Amino acid sequence: MMLDPLLDAPLIVRVHVACAIPALCVGPFALFMRTNWRMHKIVGYAWMLAMLGLCITGLMILSYGLAVIGHFGPIHLFCFAGLAGIFNGINLARKRRIAEHRMTLKWTWFGAMGAASLANFIPGRTMNEVFFTQSPDAGWAVIAFGTVALITLWQRDRGQMMRYA
Repeated sequence: MMLDPLLDAPLIVRVHVACAIPALCVGPFALFMRTNWRMHKIVGYAWMLAMLGLCITGLMILSYGLAVIGHFGPIHLFCFAGLAGIFNGINLARKRRIAEHRMTLKWTWFGAMGAASLANFIPGRTMNEVFFTQSPDAGWAVIAFGTVALITLWQRDRGQMMRYA
C-alpha cells in the first residue's frame, strides 16, 4: 500500500476519502448493532454527517474518461442515491415510521456505500493505485469478493427487511 497517489490527488479527493473512512466504519454500528435509542441517534447522526460530506464531495470529483453529462459519470449516481436515502431516512424517522427508516438506510448503506466503495477499486482509480500499485488488476478480486460479501449481508438481512415492507 502506497499513499502517494492519495496524497498527490486533488484536495477534494482527499476530503472525500476523509469522509468515506468514518462513513464506512460508523455506518454498520448505526445500522446493524443493537443499541439503546440515545446511542443509536448519536452514531446515526455521525454516520449521516459523514455520508453527507461523502456525497457532496463526490459530486465535485471529476469523472475522468467516464463523464456522461458534464463531469458526471455513472459513479456519481451513487452520490444522488446516498443523498436521497439520507434525507428520506431522516424524514421517515421524524414521522416515526421506524421500520421504513431502518430499511431505507440499510439500502442506502448497501447501495450507495457498498457498491460505490467497490467501484473505487476499478483499475486506474485512485484507491486502486493506493492499494494495488504493483498489480492494479487485483482490484477486480476485491470487487468480486466485496460483491459476494454485500450479497451475503443483503440476503441475511433481507428477511428482516421484507417483514417491514
